Amino acid sequence: YLKEWDVELPPPLERTDDDDTNKGLFGHPVSEGEQLFFAFHCKRQQQQQSSRGGGTSNDKEEMDPILNVVLNDEMGKTFRQVLQLDLDDFYRTLEMEEEYAKMNTITAKLKCSTEEGLVGDPVSFVYSVDVKPALLDGKPAGEIFYTITSIDSDWIIGGQVHGSLDQSLGQVDVTFVGIPTRSGLITTFPLVSLEFQAFQQEHSESYNNNNNNETRGGGGSSLPPIKVNVMTPEAFGCSSYANHMALACPAHVEI
Repeated sequence: YLKEWDVELPPPLERTDDDDTNKGLFGHPVSEGEQLFFAFHCKRQQQQQSSRGGGTSNDKEEMDPILNVVLNDEMGKTFRQVLQLDLDDFYRTLEMEEEYAKMNTITAKLKCSTEEGLVGDPVSFVYSVDVKPALLDGKPAGEIFYTITSIDSDWIIGGQVHGSLDQSLGQVDVTFVGIPTRSGLITTFPLVSLEFQAFQQEHSESYNNNNNNETRGGGGSSLPPIKVNVMTPEAFGCSSYANHMALACPAHVEI
């Protein structure tokens, strides 16, 4: 029988004191080989400490997520199980968010009009781009150039795949069309890239005098890169045509 359980999470996560979502498991007989699924609520700490794995190899185990489970047999004897949780991908995502927060970073979220479709059928996409965080010389750039590409993805794209975004609008939606090229579960999607577009010559010259970065943006000016945190759907289910009907007719009729 399950007697008690607890989870230990390294920063920046901590378990909340909400109602126990696993209370239905208490008193449930557990047979050998049976699988138990636990759920819990957690929150991100406001004052974030050092990331997990930042210490020596001796204290790394203490920084890993741990699930403590106490089982009680029919004789009243207790058995404690200490299980290591595999949350590496989740913590890596948190670390990337922390890294992006320190950069000149823009978040772009891709939305798909449907979760499944057929090979060759157009699908509408919308990129919601938050252009406010991008600063040039500590000030809003005004115009940001965007490009949507489908390299290394299973999509043919069309529509507004490149252009400029007005930074004064804050969040801007970019609509385009994608056509899946193969059947199956598609996990790659078109990506958006951003760069500064300096139309004011005096602004570009002022920035060039103080910086010597790689060439980005219009006019060949040296501008800082913009990091894009792209958020895409998990997958798109694409099916092939089971059958196809077509009508043929002559181009002209001779009388």
